[in-house]
Amino acid sequence: MGFYQAICVALVAGLFAATSTVIGHWFLTYLQRKNEERKHQRERLHERYSELVAIATDDIERAKTLQAMIALSGANDAYPERAKRVMALENQRRKNGRELTRVFFQTRLLERDKSLIAKIKALVPAQPFLALPWPPQMGKGSYNERFDAFQKQIREFEQMLGDISDAVVLKHSA
Repeated sequence: MGFYQAICVALVAGLFAATSTVIGHWFLTYLQRKNEERKHQRERLHERYSELVAIATDDIERAKTLQAMIALSGANDAYPERAKRVMALENQRRKNGRELTRVFFQTRLLERDKSLIAKIKALVPAQPFLALPWPPQMGKGSYNERFDAFQKQIREFEQMLGDISDAVVLKHSA
C-alpha cells in the first residue's frame, strides 16, 4: 500500500467517524427531546388528575354540606338566611360543574387510555344535585324520596371518584 492510498484510507475512516459521530449526536438529541416531551406530557396529565380530584372532592363537600343543612334545618331557621346559603351552594355546584367539564376536556386531550377517559366522562354528569322546594319540608310529599336519592348520588359520586383515583394510580404510578 502506497503513501497516497494510506492517506485516502485515513481520510475515509476519519470522515466515516465524523459522520457517525454527528449522526449519533443528532439521534441522541432526538431521543432526549422525545423523552422530555413524554415527561412534560405526563406531568401535565398528573396535574389535570390532581385538579380533577380537588374539584370533585370540593363538590362532594358541597353536597354533604347541603345534605346536612337540610337534614338539620328546622321550622325556626330564618328563611332569608337559609335561602342565601342554598343559593351559595347552588352557585358552587354550577362552578364545580364547569370546572369538571373543563378538566375533563383537558384530560381527554392528554390521556391515551380509553377506559380512564370513559370513567371521567361518566363522572362529570354524575355530580350530585337535589331539586328542592324552598323551604324544604321533611316528611312531606316526595321530599324524603328525593333526599334519599340525593344521598345515593353522593355515595355513587364518591365511589366513581375513588375508582378513577385507583385506576389512575394503577396506570400512571410507574
